[in-house]
Amino acid sequence: MLVKNADAMVAEAAYRLGALSVIGGVRRSRFFQGVADTLAFATGVEAAAVTAFPKTILAPASAIGISGPWSDHEQKNFLEQSKWAPDDRLIAKRLAAAPGPLFRTTSELIDEKEFACSRLYNEFQRPRGIGEQAQMCLEANDGAHLFVAIARVDSEHPISERSIEIAQRMAVLIQRCWNTAHESMPAWVRELSPRRRRVLELVAEGLDDHQIAIELGVKYHTVRAHLKDLFREANVRSRLHLIQAIRRQEDVQHATLTAEPILA
Repeated sequence: MLVKNADAMVAEAAYRLGALSVIGGVRRSRFFQGVADTLAFATGVEAAAVTAFPKTILAPASAIGISGPWSDHEQKNFLEQSKWAPDDRLIAKRLAAAPGPLFRTTSELIDEKEFACSRLYNEFQRPRGIGEQAQMCLEANDGAHLFVAIARVDSEHPISERSIEIAQRMAVLIQRCWNTAHESMPAWVRELSPRRRRVLELVAEGLDDHQIAIELGVKYHTVRAHLKDLFREANVRSRLHLIQAIRRQEDVQHATLTAEPILA
């Protein structure tokens, strides 16, 4: 099979990210999943992840996209793992202290014997077959931090230098994709809290109030309270009008961004 060179892979990925920036404003689950899939496609690894942290990667994550051999239920554990104490999240802790926006393998950040004894390895990575991993942290224009990672799964082979090179180049495009999606959102969406943004996303995905309550693990009345606040923020009177406002915004984004590559 003909293997594309790095320039061709990055160029194709840039167009994919350009399309994703159109939906990044509200439908964040689709956005993050698409970015992770694009990263895995370009680098040729078994797994890739892009995780958003509102302030710092040592705080709990607000959203994640994972491309890999795990079910949707299993993928939620990745988000839950971000709630561990920093001392249990060795990779994030060491990466936060590492200078410069560079992809680093886990062995470059942590002594192998120390990592083998860690909770992160024994309770999270080893049970999921995660082998060598390379990762970096990016800061977006809105102050969010993005944790970007690629990994081998069920393999003892290291990540190739080519994959890490492409991932390094992709990181700039992912950062630009996030910034473009953020800047294209209405001001009222940009200013929402992470929880309220998640409610808006689930409304956009078509879930009803009861389904949203189950998804978020909150009471029905809590969802209703969030929706009333969203109606006020969007200056609309009903759920239908809120959905229409979301679709109008997406139409505007499609008209201005579709088919445009995300360029560094």
